Amino acid sequence: MQLRYLARRIRSMDTKRMCRTAEAIGKKTRKPAIVIFADMVYCGFRYRAGYSDYSLFEFYDRTKAQRETYLTRGKSNDLIRACNQKDRAALVENKLSFCKLYADFLGRDVLDITQAAPREIDAFRAKHPVFFAKTPDGMCGSGVRKVSCADAGQLAQDGFLLWEEPIVQHPRMNALNPSCINTLRVMTLLADGDVHVLGVFLRIGNKSNVDNLNAGGMAAKVDAETGIVVYPAADKNGTAHTAHPTTGAAIVGFQIPLWQECLAMIRRAALVEPSVRYLGWDVAVTPTAPVLVEANALPGHDICQLPAHTPAKTGLIPILRELLPKEIFA
Repeated sequence: MQLRYLARRIRSMDTKRMCRTAEAIGKKTRKPAIVIFADMVYCGFRYRAGYSDYSLFEFYDRTKAQRETYLTRGKSNDLIRACNQKDRAALVENKLSFCKLYADFLGRDVLDITQAAPREIDAFRAKHPVFFAKTPDGMCGSGVRKVSCADAGQLAQDGFLLWEEPIVQHPRMNALNPSCINTLRVMTLLADGDVHVLGVFLRIGNKSNVDNLNAGGMAAKVDAETGIVVYPAADKNGTAHTAHPTTGAAIVGFQIPLWQECLAMIRRAALVEPSVRYLGWDVAVTPTAPVLVEANALPGHDICQLPAHTPAKTGLIPILRELLPKEIFA
């Protein structure tokens, strides 16, 4: 079994990208790229860290003990398999079934056009001249269109089967960045019947209509008790921002509006599907209440362990080991 696993890992290596990453880190650290490459390969087998994990979590500047604490891609996959029942997780991930499961938490009109009668489609378009259309399986900000009534004819044919009323964000969130809806990513784990908040991160857009890290956005760590941003926002390149680069609004010290309401909503939502225990929730805050945007049964392991938010150079595994059987991370 171990030999087969090693063979799969070797076959799956993207050596060209690994070389480019090693060269970039070598220039940054003034170490030979071949030394970085060899360490990268070692970390892939020893810690199940991909080359992107190695770069993003700065494994080149971590001790063995510190590296052990990080939830790498391979370990994240183990956690997801252990906590999330596959068929139920698929329902959470699918945007159409998600809207049915979590209808009480949406706070906006949504329409599944595969189930809607023509009169319902006409009524939705009349009520919402501009709306958002989504594909059921879009990820990382993809599969979303802002649509006017004149553009609606081809949506079903193009796979945009879910229509949603636009979310209006809270004025304080809009002042931070008005280019998109800035959402909260709240990581939860259901263990022993209790909902544990593993981390909260404010995702902020930057000259884009989405706030995703892969689209140039950034994430800032939020204190789960107070709802106050406690560290600078970091983008995918690791650049830290204490203020928004476009609006100039302060990020560190920013108070999430309606924070206690956000927490209460997430704790209720996390109990809806007890067979899907490990989730990343995307939450928007409107002028009157928080609402769910979507839930991720394949939550990203990167946003919660960015170097800008982990000054102690410690990842997520110590927290998880307190809540889960040790053998998951053996």
